[in-house]
Amino acid sequence: SSLKILSEKILNFYCNYLNAHLGLFYIVEDDNLKLSSSWGVAEDNKTIRKKISRGDGLIGQVFKSVEPIIIEDITNNDVPEVDFGNESKKPNNNIYYPIIHENEIVAVLALGLFTKSDDMLMEFITHSVKDVAFTLVTLQSHTKVKELLKRTQDQANELEVQQEELRQTNEELQEHTNALKISEENLQ
Repeated sequence: SSLKILSEKILNFYCNYLNAHLGLFYIVEDDNLKLSSSWGVAEDNKTIRKKISRGDGLIGQVFKSVEPIIIEDITNNDVPEVDFGNESKKPNNNIYYPIIHENEIVAVLALGLFTKSDDMLMEFITHSVKDVAFTLVTLQSHTKVKELLKRTQDQANELEVQQEELRQTNEELQEHTNALKISEENLQ
């Protein structure tokens, strides 16, 4: 879907630009977070949850509090491992950031780094997620409008078919009425 492609591009950009080795991108769907894309982890990684409720784990806490969480210098953590192909390692610095549009959370970005985050990196994320939020909401609105338009077109087509059926039924009734009138005249 377009949303999945966009989230993959967003995550790819952040991971490459910020030299993050792990990335997760969750989008709000039905009052839960749904994993839309991942970066640097194996597809079959069991530690990555596909759906997260408010307050559930660190990502769920960001979803609930709408505040970023930054954890640095961790040695024993429960984050997924970065898959390098020949080995796997856990990042020791993690950033969990809410993506907000008009005071409403629309997504959560999770990044795992092997280097410490600095003020410039955090400032970049803070400013750039505003554009990400706007782009996400715009695409979601566009998708919703397309779905509504398709539904409206389907309903219009259905109404057209029903209208044609009614017209045919009307013609048949008119023919029966005319036949009855003729039959009545013949009886008199």
